[in-house]
Amino acid sequence: WQDTQDYRDWSVWMDKYNPEADKSDQFNVYGYNAAMTLVHVLEQCADNLTRENVMAQAARIQNLELPMLLPGVVIDTSADDFFPIESMMLAKFDGEKWVLFGDVIDALLPLIFALPTAATPRFPSPRSAGCRSPIGQSFDVRPL
Repeated sequence: WQDTQDYRDWSVWMDKYNPEADKSDQFNVYGYNAAMTLVHVLEQCADNLTRENVMAQAARIQNLELPMLLPGVVIDTSADDFFPIESMMLAKFDGEKWVLFGDVIDALLPLIFALPTAATPRFPSPRSAGCRSPIGQSFDVRPL
């Protein structure tokens, strides 16, 4: 990824605004993407910077591509879905480093913590209602 323009732009930004930071620390990338998302929301607000409008714009993000996300992973929100990233790529360790494989896939939170519905109390999530595992078993999620 170091050969991409997005990475080079991020690296220049880090050198300018956070030169002491470790560029291999994933939280620096996370913070950069969070800031870029906020910039998008504020641009959508234009001159109406009320709390109500900021919240409304934050709940209307559609297909926002951020420079340090994997290609195909986008930010999407709506009035009833505040999980901004709902896709991912799988990776495997080859003995030296993590290697991505396959295509971008849907990463619904319930699939990560798949549990039989009867065994756990309901954890409200607009994305979990009526979900089924790949083998057809109903599931829900619970807080850790």
